[in-house]
Amino acid sequence: MKDWRNRRAAGNLTVEASFVMGILLFSMAVLLRFSFSLHDQVVGNAVLNEGMELLGHSEEDAGEDLSRRGTRRMEQALSGRGFRIELSREGTGVRGTAGGERRSTEMRDKGFHPEEFLRRITLLEAAADRLGEN
Repeated sequence: MKDWRNRRAAGNLTVEASFVMGILLFSMAVLLRFSFSLHDQVVGNAVLNEGMELLGHSEEDAGEDLSRRGTRRMEQALSGRGFRIELSREGTGVRGTAGGERRSTEMRDKGFHPEEFLRRITLLEAAADRLGEN
C-alpha cells in the first residue's frame, strides 16, 4: 500500500491549479459584487414603493417629508451613498423616482381609489352568488 503523503505532484499540475484557483476566486468576487448590486436595487425599489403607497393614501401632500425619510432609509440599508428618493403627486396619482450614482428607477401609480375597489368586490360577490345558484 502506497503512502499518499510521500507522493509528489508534477510541476505543471501546480501551475494549472493556481490558474484555476485564480479564475474561481475572480468569478466568486464578481458574483458577490452582483449580489450586492441586486440587493441595493431590490431595497431601493421596496423603499420607493412604500413611500409611494404612503403618499397615495395620505390626505395632505407630504411628499418632501416622505422623500427625506426614504432617502435616509436607503442610505442606511444600501452599500453605497448618493441615493435619493423624490416623491410627488401627479393629479390623482403618485410619481416616484429613486436613484443613485449608476442607476435610477421611476414608478408611477394612478392613486388609491377605494370606491373602485369596493365596486370590484361587489361585482365579484355578485358573480360568486350567481355561480353558487347554478
